[in-house]
This record gives sequence, C-alpha cells and structure tokens, in this order.
Amino acid sequence: MKLLRVQVPEFRALKNVDISFEPDFKPSIFPLASQNGGGKSTLLQLIFSLLNCATSKERFKYFRNLFSSIYESIEEKTFARIDILYEGDILSIEYKFLVASGITPKDEKKIRSLLHIRNDLEESYADFLVYVYFLEKELEKETDHGRHLANELDHRIHDSIFMRDDRFNFNTEKMIESYSALEHFISSTSKNYQGRKTEELKGKSSYDLFLVLKKNELKAKLISSEFEETFLRSGLSFLGQINSFDANQENLFMGYHISGSKKYKNDCNEVLERVREKIFLTIPETQICLLTAREARQSLFDNHEDFQYKREMRKLRQNMEEVFIPSFIPTKTILKEFEKSRDEDFKNAIKTGGNYGSNYTKLVQDIKKILVNKRIDLDPKATPPLSRIKVFLEEDDELKEIYPEDLSHGELKQLSLYMWLRHRNIKDAVVLMDEIEIALHPDWQYQIIKDLEEWGPTNQYILATHSYELCTALTPSHVKEIEPKLSTSRNHESE
Repeated sequence: MKLLRVQVPEFRALKNVDISFEPDFKPSIFPLASQNGGGKSTLLQLIFSLLNCATSKERFKYFRNLFSSIYESIEEKTFARIDILYEGDILSIEYKFLVASGITPKDEKKIRSLLHIRNDLEESYADFLVYVYFLEKELEKETDHGRHLANELDHRIHDSIFMRDDRFNFNTEKMIESYSALEHFISSTSKNYQGRKTEELKGKSSYDLFLVLKKNELKAKLISSEFEETFLRSGLSFLGQINSFDANQENLFMGYHISGSKKYKNDCNEVLERVREKIFLTIPETQICLLTAREARQSLFDNHEDFQYKREMRKLRQNMEEVFIPSFIPTKTILKEFEKSRDEDFKNAIKTGGNYGSNYTKLVQDIKKILVNKRIDLDPKATPPLSRIKVFLEEDDELKEIYPEDLSHGELKQLSLYMWLRHRNIKDAVVLMDEIEIALHPDWQYQIIKDLEEWGPTNQYILATHSYELCTALTPSHVKEIEPKLSTSRNHESE
C-alpha cells in the first residue's frame, strides 16, 4: 500500500494542505518539513486516525479525541481526502462532515428521534452496569453459580453491539455518577439483604439483567441500522458523531465515500479493514498524542499531574499495536527474534535437506551494524537456551561485557525501530514517523534513510522532521514542505 495524496482544507494548524507522494520514487521515503508549529505531527496523527481509527467501531473514540474543543467551529463540508494505491487500485477516500440540520427534514426528524433514544440508552445502560456490579459483588460473589453468572454477563456486555460500537459519544459523567451512587447504595442497603433467600435474589436479578441487556441490544441495532441507512441516502457511509450529544445544539457527524475502484465499490468496509492493517505510526515520547482524551492531555499542564495521560497512553498502546513509541525495546522481544530466526533456519534445513538459512546470521549482522562497536549475543550458559542476552563492547580487539542500559539513547532508538519493524513483520505498509532524528547523531540522521530502506524495502515512509541531514540524503523532490515552510534549506540551495 502507498499513500498518493493527502488534502486537508483546515484542521488545527493545518491550512490548505495538498501533498502528493510519487509512487515510483526510489526510495519510497518522504521527509515532511516545516517550521515549528506548522502541524507536521498533527498531519501524521490525522492521516493515521483517518485510515486506522475513523473506520473502526472499536477505535472511533480515538479519532473523536482529535476534535475535542474545536468542533464548535466546524461546518458541514469535506474535511479531508486521501488517495491510496492498494492492490493495484487507486482509491480516493473522502471524509465529510454532516450536520442534522443539513439532512432532509424527514431524515433530520428521524435522526433527532434516534439521538433521543440514544440518550435514554445512556441512562438505562448506566443503571444496567450498576445492577451487574451489585449482583457480582454483593449477591453472587461467594458461589460457583454466581461466578459463572458474573462471567457470562461480562461476556454478554463486552460482546454486545452496544459495547463494541465506539462511534457514539457516551456520557461517561453519568456513568461515574451512577457508580458513586452505587457505593452509597451498597453501604446503606446491604443490611436489608441479610437473611433474605439468595435463590430469590438470583432469579429476580438475573432475569432483570438479561431483560435490560436484550432491550439495549435491540435499540442499539436500531440506532446503527437507521444511521447507516440515512447516510447511505446521502451518498456516504456512516462513521460516527464528532461532538457530545445535546438535544439543544447542532449534532455533528462524519461519513465517508470511496471512489475510483469498481473492485471495492460494493464493500467499502472490507477494503478499509485491510487498509487499517497497513498503516503504522511512531511518535516520540516528547510529542503529545492527540488520539488521547482532551482531559488526559490537559493533565500534562496541571502541576505536572501526568498520571492520567500516561494511563491513557498505556491503554492506547495496548489497544493499537500499530502505534509505536521508539525508546527502549524489551530484551524479551530481542530474544523472540533470535528464536524466530533460529527456527526459520531450521525449517529451511528440513525443506532443503540440510541447507540452513541465513536469518540468524543476518539478525546478528544487522544488530552489530546498528551498534557499531558493540554487539549482542546469546548467553550460551543460560538455562533454558535463548533466555538471556549479553551485550559486549569491542575495545582493542577484546570484548567487554556491558549492560543494556549502557547503550546510548541513539543506539537504543535505532535498535528499537529495527526490532519493531522486524518483530511486527511490517511489509507493503505506510509507516508514519514523527521526528525520527531525535537522539541520532547528524551522521546517523543521514544514514537512517538507507537503514529504513534496508529494514523495510517494500514500505513507504513519511517522516515529519527538522533534520537537514535527513533531507539531504534524498533528492529535493522527495522533500514535502507545508506552511510555514523552512526559511533556509540545503535542499533548495542544491537546486
């Protein structure tokens, strides 16, 4: 897959962005340059969210987070357009805002009715969670039947359409209030249940719970189908609501349309699911991730209380393996790569009748090339085998064992990027990398272009950067600039 063109009329610092990436350029590596504040990082995160999060029911909340605090100024219009080359087809994906008042009167009335249903669902679902919590913690906790029922309810909740669809912005404050009320309810009423027959409570509670769950599932199906049908009549596929629901204000939605391909004309969701697997994002720890909730981002500026942001980032990384923060690579990952390379060589020996492959040797050579005068080997005395690595410093033709933490920031950065691309087996993908030059010596910034081409030759890399060394490793035509453009550039001087 390759990114061909990105158009964003206006979003945060971005204005009239229209960038094309030539599919036949070698290497397929494009630095994205501008002065500070030009929106390079924002553009990378926006591209990733449009191709990975916006079209996913489970991940739409991350896409919505980008719009927090700015949706009031958004009007109904085309928000962005992305052209991609996928399996020989050129696909053009248009993302468009749609407001309830911009739809036909009949559809607007239906949408407002559905929004009210959705609001009622929030309240009933919060009550439902209270029931589940109470049933599990107070009445059923000590019995085998109770544990079984609690597990069954838990699976029913998380497997329901209502829980798996993040396209609607649920009112979490109401749920928090419900949980607070629950604590008071348990403390004040638990005595009333002492002495009552547990079996009676089981029957009544489980029946009520499943009844509410079924009711919510049916309503959720109604909302999903009605919204999708309404958008289809407008020539769009429904993505989700951008702002918080409010019956007294304009409610803003987003849809998309795919053109340019007869092959995927009738099944846009299928192709977008495949595209989602071919888009990756790396961001430095120093860059604020706009995919996190606005409250979490604000916590970074609140007397250094960054716990909420770190917690959000941890959840994001757990939910999306396509997002990577290059810093320190776990030694377990390195060990897994050694083990995988060994197994691949052994399989090749079986297949060819004794001719072992070179995967293991190449891995050792690649790591040695990254670390220059250092190397990583397996500890031959470790039990079991492949359970411990040793790091050595080559000094005066001798090897001196050092610790992994003795490696420099730049060495760890390069090692983590190499291991990530290798361990995830990233091929034929679009890899968005923000400030890859951080911690790298200027010579290494120049060299990283060749490294990326060697580590993942079939990938396309878009690099948000301030590094002239990195840009001069490519032709001036490779470098894409956005406003405000760089005031001086070695690339331009060489033209």
